[in-house]
Amino acid sequence: MKWISYSKFTNVQKISEGGFGVIYRATWLDSQDYFRDMNKSETIILKRFKNSQVKIYSKLL
Repeated sequence: MKWISYSKFTNVQKISEGGFGVIYRATWLDSQDYFRDMNKSETIILKRFKNSQVKIYSKLL
């Protein structure tokens, strides 16, 4: 998992919401900076976990 700044996404649209999070569709600008086989901008899916302010990594250690 890698942090990518929100400013790298445009056209963010909510698709669905469930028990664990919210799903969005967005255009990722400069995606080829991270993956060579992607176009300059790609439509992707983002997921925001509910209660994501909890430090999940601390529970994994």
